[in-house]
Amino acid sequence: KDNRRLLLELKRPTKYEDCLSNNRLETELFLVEGESAKSVDGRDENIQAIYTLGGKPCNAILELGKENQSLETLKKNPIFQDIMLLLNIKPNDPNLDSLRFGKIFIASDADTHGYHIASILLSNLMLFNKYLVTNGHLYIVIPPLFSLKFKSIGKSKKVSLYIRSEAELVYTLTDYIYQEVFDLYVKTPKTKNIVKLDFDIMVAF
Repeated sequence: KDNRRLLLELKRPTKYEDCLSNNRLETELFLVEGESAKSVDGRDENIQAIYTLGGKPCNAILELGKENQSLETLKKNPIFQDIMLLLNIKPNDPNLDSLRFGKIFIASDADTHGYHIASILLSNLMLFNKYLVTNGHLYIVIPPLFSLKFKSIGKSKKVSLYIRSEAELVYTLTDYIYQEVFDLYVKTPKTKNIVKLDFDIMVAF
């Protein structure tokens, strides 16, 4: 589908940042939680597109045995209508030759609210087309929860370290203290939005 025409068809075109490539072997779509995560500084605009959900998506899963009804509910949702347009595939069709993006990343905040959003979106995408999962196109980003900054003894340059969990934070700090290698110049601001990170850091995670 032509990119310019695609933007006209989207229900929420301002929520989408397109990439330049149309090669499915290299393109990636990031489904991010909110406006603050829409920063484009940390992406490769050649292959990485970003769509902003703007909060918690609709939960179309009603109950077991009513998948068809749930899918109809999902198809009426403006956000998911956009996602269907971006993916460019049919519901529950095993033929994914027309899929626009080879990799789809769910990137939500590293907190309970973000985990809930990720689980709802994963369920919705599974309901829409399970072959996205079985064929290895769908991923969940696990962003770091903490950013540690410290100085090595005898050196003026700060070192940054990214930590995924509170348990890992405690272990890391304890390890550094017992080694007595580092000055206790440590800051632990929470790092929530994966798209806000530098591109090299985002790739590493």
